[in-house]
Amino acid sequence: VTEVVDGVVIGCSMNHVIGDGGSFWHFVESWSELSAGAKTITRPPVTERPPIHKEVGRIRFTVSEKNMDRTLPPPFKVRIFRFTSKGVARVKAKANQQLKHPKCGEVSSLQAITALMWRSMMRAKNLPTELITLCIMNVGCRCRLEPPLPEEYFGNCVQPLMVHAKVGELLGYDLGWAGRALHRGIAAQMADAVRNRVKGWVKMPYMATAGR
Repeated sequence: VTEVVDGVVIGCSMNHVIGDGGSFWHFVESWSELSAGAKTITRPPVTERPPIHKEVGRIRFTVSEKNMDRTLPPPFKVRIFRFTSKGVARVKAKANQQLKHPKCGEVSSLQAITALMWRSMMRAKNLPTELITLCIMNVGCRCRLEPPLPEEYFGNCVQPLMVHAKVGELLGYDLGWAGRALHRGIAAQMADAVRNRVKGWVKMPYMATAGR
């Protein structure tokens, strides 16, 4: 806890075993209500699990060399970039202006900025044009299930989305092309795709290595 002139700053973290980002902020908002003097919270957490969780809960996961990567990832290189709201709006507008198929849906601010970063990183690395590059994003799946999970659901309901592209394609086409690739990947993550991915993991569980 850090005290400032007009309040306090609280630093906290939560393991993903407990919940995802939506659950984390739900907890923080509820905590804030109680700290402000409320006797009850306006949005009680929903802890009832959807049927698909029962399959995952019964997994007897055996750690073996087949599902464990013991190689250490290279040291992280961290950079902080600051985007103003006007800058984000310009990038989003540019990406949508360059869309060759407007009917595919609008590229969001997050998709546009992610596309910009993806292209910029590949350009800076000066990689071979035929090399396959991968962009990974976490997709919230609460509203994508049938029936959808309530916003107050407390737990994990995110899946990684992996979008592939050749370096030559990524840099040869424009920002709109990259934004559309991300948009299409996210739009495809509907109920069947989400369930099939979980069922595939149940059949062949694995543990991802941090930094990969």
